[in-house]
Amino acid sequence: IVPLVIGIVLMETAVGAMLVWGAPMLARNFALPPDRIGGIMAMGMLISGILGPLVGGTLADLAQRTGGPRRTASVLGTLAALSLPAGMFAFVPNMAAASVLLVTAMTLTLAIAVMGMTLFTIVIPNELRGLCMSLLMAVILLFALAVAPLAVSVLSNAMGGLPMIGKALSIVCMSTGLVAALTFALGRRHFPRAVIS
Repeated sequence: IVPLVIGIVLMETAVGAMLVWGAPMLARNFALPPDRIGGIMAMGMLISGILGPLVGGTLADLAQRTGGPRRTASVLGTLAALSLPAGMFAFVPNMAAASVLLVTAMTLTLAIAVMGMTLFTIVIPNELRGLCMSLLMAVILLFALAVAPLAVSVLSNAMGGLPMIGKALSIVCMSTGLVAALTFALGRRHFPRAVIS
């Protein structure tokens, strides 16, 4: 369970970082006006908010039916690895490409969050499910709303201040994705192959 929890929390940390620092990154990197930034972020949240859960839920159901928790953990690791190139959004010089990568990263992280929560509810025994879900949600909120913005801020200060906010955001997103991919891959062997009913 521990690798699964770590992976879920790390990917939710990336979501929190993108939601807090995505708009400032677009403003600093591309000098966009607030209305344009608002439009990009709103469209990104709309697209990722629809596609992420849709993709994550569909993949969770398919993986669970065809290979059980072990396959679901494998798919989680694959999606986390796929989020790494999308996390390069602050390093591309083109605003359109950066926006597409940012939305893709948000979509992948939300898909992973849905899949991870689905797997978590499957592998936790019934008598512990409520307590464990409450604790997991508390940890997710702590990391997404408190740790993620602080991590980006501290890293950008260490790298040279406000002009580095975008690169710091990308580094945080890519590093959380990398560690999540590794923890999902390492933790998958502890799950059974068959579907748990």
